[in-house]
Amino acid sequence: NPWIFARCRALLEGKPLPPEPDLAERARICEAHLRSAAALKGERTGMLEMRKHYKPYFKGLLNIKEQKIKMLTSDDIQEVLDILQEMQQTTPEK
Repeated sequence: NPWIFARCRALLEGKPLPPEPDLAERARICEAHLRSAAALKGERTGMLEMRKHYKPYFKGLLNIKEQKIKMLTSDDIQEVLDILQEMQQTTPEK
């Protein structure tokens, strides 16, 4: 959870917790993570290893079940990147 550090810092400093990131922010960070994994380990291995991270990235968000299933079952990194980029353009209910 890349947002935990900001939350910890706020707690330690006695400040209010920052709001939970919206879908666009989560998708943006997930896309960067996927691109880094693919660059480091190769497209196929990076994409397959990223599957375990999708659930935590999008935990608590409603109406994105179809996109999560597609990301978890896709064998095409471009398809997953397209889904993440589409998610950055929309904001479903939390």
